[in-house]
Amino acid sequence: MKDKAKDGAAVKGGRLDNTITVSDRYCGPPDCANGGYVSGCLATYVGGDSVRIKLKAPTPLNTPLTVQREGDTWRLLAGEGLVAEAWAHDLQIEVPDIASLESVQQAHQQCHGFVDHAFPGCFVCGPERLNDGLGIFPGPVKNDQGFDSVASFWQPKDECYDPSGQLMTPFVWAALDCPTAFAALEYAENQALVPMVLGMLTVRRLKPITRQEGLIVHAWAQPGQGRKVAGYSAISSLQGECLAYAEAMWISIKK
Repeated sequence: MKDKAKDGAAVKGGRLDNTITVSDRYCGPPDCANGGYVSGCLATYVGGDSVRIKLKAPTPLNTPLTVQREGDTWRLLAGEGLVAEAWAHDLQIEVPDIASLESVQQAHQQCHGFVDHAFPGCFVCGPERLNDGLGIFPGPVKNDQGFDSVASFWQPKDECYDPSGQLMTPFVWAALDCPTAFAALEYAENQALVPMVLGMLTVRRLKPITRQEGLIVHAWAQPGQGRKVAGYSAISSLQGECLAYAEAMWISIKK
């Protein structure tokens, strides 16, 4: 008997099957999956602490997708069309100190997405998803070193954890995805790139993320280069311990 794992990957006999189906609940844009969430689903197959996902096409919702492995690369297919590729990648970045918890809580309430959002129904950061989304709303903040970034308080719902109490991979990746776009848009010159979609995401998990009083998600970015802009993010405990970090590449789809 085959059961569906909550992380979108199918399991059979305790092992991952070769299909992923992303429910429309986990959308980014209204007609396709959130890039971070589906990347996390595929990263589950690769395993290891640090994985890179390159997104090749929008991920259709409510559609069985096939996972194929060729050597050290895993591919996600919709029929014969390539949706994403994944492989182990040793990501090393320097994570800046987070601001004070008080500053993070204030930033969360001042998220620009509450006023203007390209995809308000996004599972991760959409203001229309207050009840059933992740509820990550990064707002501008400046830390003690004067480093401009965005940050949000995050309290994962119980359903985000596996039976052992660890935050499941797709939710880790999803949480690290959207904040990098908010950070990128702190640069005025990057705002002309909206709307943007995720082109590549690399995540390193430093330790298992277990149930706790809350988490901090913070992100920072660089000015864009052409149609592309790089952003970075991290998940930390309320005490400031970094638990995971990411590098994202966003691509403008503005016509």
